[in-house]
Amino acid sequence: PVFVVSDGTGDTAEKVVRAAFRQFSGHFIYLRTFPGITTPDQLAYLFRRAQRQQALVVTTLVRAEMRTAAMHYANEAGVRHID
Repeated sequence: PVFVVSDGTGDTAEKVVRAAFRQFSGHFIYLRTFPGITTPDQLAYLFRRAQRQQALVVTTLVRAEMRTAAMHYANEAGVRHID
């Protein structure tokens, strides 16, 4: 699975991820978008969930402290993460 995590609507990030994965035609990719993520607690929850599901997490977060928190939680959980 791929989790798209955004502090906005997530629409643009989802489109970019879908476009990137189009090169892998013939493969099913489960994509889930999580819009409106604005607190470190929300991020921590999503990274724990990603760990359980062995998901790749793609984030588009505006605030530097949220990007830093995402990197921290990804490393802590051993989750693949792209910002």
